Amino acid sequence: MMTSPTPNSTLPPTAIPGAQPLCALCLTNRGDATTRVPVTTGVSLPRGVVMDPQRLTVSDPNGQATATQVDVTAKWSDGSCKWVLLNFVAQNLPAGSSEWRLMHLSQPSQDKVLPIAITPNGSGFDVAMADQSWPMTLPLVVNKEELTLQNVRTEQTEGTVRSDFWIRGNYANGLHLSARISRWRDCEHVRCDVTLHNPNAAKHAGGLWDLGDAGSIVFDSFELAVGSDADSVGWSLEGGELEWADVSKRLTKGWPIDIYQDSSGRENWQSSNHWNSQRKNPSKLRGYRANTPRGEKTGQHAQPVVALRKKQQVVSACVPEFWQQFPTALHASRTRIHAALFPAQWAGGFELQGGEKKTSTVWVSASETPHVDVVVAMAPEWIQATAVFPWFSKETTASHSRLDRFLSESLGEGTTWDDRRDVIDEYGWRNFGDVHADHEQRHYKGDSAIISHYNNQFDMIFGGIQHYARTGDVAWFDFFDPLSRHVADIDVYHTTKDRSVYNGGLFWHTDHYSDARTATHRTYSKMNADGHDSYGGGLSDEHCYTLGLLNHYYLTGNPASRDAVLEQAEWVFGMEDGTQTILALVDDEPTGLASATKFPDFHGPGRGSGNCVNALLDAWLLTSDRRYLNKADQLIRRVVHPNQDLNAMHLADSEGHWSYTVLLMSLARYLELKIELGELDEMYAYGRATMQHYGRWMAEHEKSALSVPEELEFVTEAWAVQDVRKANVLRLCAMFEDDSVWVEKMRSKADEIADRSWHDLYTFEDRYNARAISILMTEGLRDAWHRDNAPLFPAPQPDWSGEFGSWEMFVGQRDRVKQGVKNPKLLARMLGRALHPKRWVRFVKAAKKQFG
Repeated sequence: MMTSPTPNSTLPPTAIPGAQPLCALCLTNRGDATTRVPVTTGVSLPRGVVMDPQRLTVSDPNGQATATQVDVTAKWSDGSCKWVLLNFVAQNLPAGSSEWRLMHLSQPSQDKVLPIAITPNGSGFDVAMADQSWPMTLPLVVNKEELTLQNVRTEQTEGTVRSDFWIRGNYANGLHLSARISRWRDCEHVRCDVTLHNPNAAKHAGGLWDLGDAGSIVFDSFELAVGSDADSVGWSLEGGELEWADVSKRLTKGWPIDIYQDSSGRENWQSSNHWNSQRKNPSKLRGYRANTPRGEKTGQHAQPVVALRKKQQVVSACVPEFWQQFPTALHASRTRIHAALFPAQWAGGFELQGGEKKTSTVWVSASETPHVDVVVAMAPEWIQATAVFPWFSKETTASHSRLDRFLSESLGEGTTWDDRRDVIDEYGWRNFGDVHADHEQRHYKGDSAIISHYNNQFDMIFGGIQHYARTGDVAWFDFFDPLSRHVADIDVYHTTKDRSVYNGGLFWHTDHYSDARTATHRTYSKMNADGHDSYGGGLSDEHCYTLGLLNHYYLTGNPASRDAVLEQAEWVFGMEDGTQTILALVDDEPTGLASATKFPDFHGPGRGSGNCVNALLDAWLLTSDRRYLNKADQLIRRVVHPNQDLNAMHLADSEGHWSYTVLLMSLARYLELKIELGELDEMYAYGRATMQHYGRWMAEHEKSALSVPEELEFVTEAWAVQDVRKANVLRLCAMFEDDSVWVEKMRSKADEIADRSWHDLYTFEDRYNARAISILMTEGLRDAWHRDNAPLFPAPQPDWSGEFGSWEMFVGQRDRVKQGVKNPKLLARMLGRALHPKRWVRFVKAAKKQFG
């Protein structure tokens, strides 16, 4: 199932003695040519090829070695490197694209550790660069009062090319701060990643998650200030060379430079997408306003640089995505540059909801030349050969043509990702990166575009990553990278203070067919509650997507993506923890909340259990902690079995059970990992036999959902694209089947369903929407792979043989208690448990969280 390809032998020879080329790296510089630019990128490696990461280096287009720091982020089961994170400084990088190479050295690199030169001071830290030092501060203002950072903790990590300094603490209003300052060898640029976090739980009374919640924290402004005495200031507003002005005779008070972005500057900048808790959009100006020594200027999209200079010493600063992440500001006086990540000019202040984070980046340079944006792509052939993405192919065969056609039509002129953001002005610090959930427009009763957020449903991040890997097109990077950062900050509920069923979860896409209003990217708003008999709720197992975040971490090294994966995996444990509910007074066994799908008493296969198993597998890949695999084992055994009566489970009911294929997709991935680990044990035998059982049933009973439209509540394009997954699952079942006759039946039925699905898709005029694109980015690519790659052999036979017994539907905690109340014997047992004092302590704690 796994392959072990040889290094790329088509690359030209190198000037590095004894080195062998592995893969090409395409560096795309989207700025001007520059002398030195720091680069951080992940690279995948085939099993068994690289055992010692210190034998890797990067060579420039001329074949010259570049000092390279290599950190291993994932390993194959044989201990060889699977993913590594590279840090190097690209010298003399031209504008546009250039080809660099990953090299395998005959001897390990002898580079020395780069001493870090960042030290804390009273209000922030000092950053030493070459022959100068800059003091940096992080002032937070609440109600016009500047708060001092408290309980400060620092941490340093030193590498051969890049070293990081972390400062963490909290402000008096409860906000937590985490700042990571990174510097690179022989490079004038310093990166500052600054995260504000509200660790409180939202109160969400009645299951409503609006702005203005008692768990929110409101503040007036937040900035990163860089100090350097100057006699002149420089600025550029929308790129280009800096203008300079003498400030040696000006007073130190006031702002010689003040650049403020008040809105996106796009056509729909006044959208209600930007409502605050008072249901007002605070933006007053389309675009930006700049006050400079040359006078005032306004415009739509600022991407400014501000600099201070004294004699030959220069310090400059810029904020990536300055206009996209509005409101933002850059100010400068004679002694400081202020990067206002939450500027005081914004009317009404800023509200971080309970469990919400926001990370912003500032680049500071000892140069007039600002940091330039560089994107790195591996050769698609290399990614395919390394086999890090199952069922992935870069080819553009006839099997891929219908997917490529659909994507080009969906994301063509006038409908690109940027065009789609414009519809509801999906910009601003809380919104940028998310996708407009335009499939909700169909049943929307308003007369404008619905304000609806997709929140990574069906893992759009992973879909984008696969197509970036397949094409190397930076437009895909520009899609999945901000989406990943948005999801990791805004869509994940970053708290440990709420009920365990919520802590660390991923919020659903917002309300069906209604504006999100003041719920922002959370699901239920009090403004939509009228007219509903039952309304409100929280997070659930059916919305848990981690694979894209995992691979975003591998590709970029972004720790927020890694943390978001682990938070969601821990959320699976939290959902299941029967000791943390009020019912634990009489029953503290697993709740079943991580295995129920659609119906609270259905614990068969579905997207709830499927997504949770997938999250546990991703967490195991990150940590090698066996508890994640053990929990995956438990959920798999709970919801599927080689001897289930599948007709009795009503899986042919598309409306109620279409998502059973999500669990089977996760089970196939689980089995792939077991094969790679060499664990052909009882659980492998169990899962393999289950795939055979389901595949045979599907080959005889499954059909296209749209072939029986009368059985569907809403006849939409979603059924067509979901059936592509159904076809792919049938093909995966065939990979675990021993009987060639059944293999042919499964693959024939799969082709039939897939062909019908693609045909049906084009009968819907509104097929080019977020949901369809999201599913087909992944399932359409897998459909093409399976058509071109028939299973050459069945999956390995298990090392275990035995009987699997029978299966009974799991009963969740709530239903167990209901049953116990009706059964005198069980009731007596529950009352006996309630006499235990520890259970009352837990009951009180759970009750406070649920009702307090």
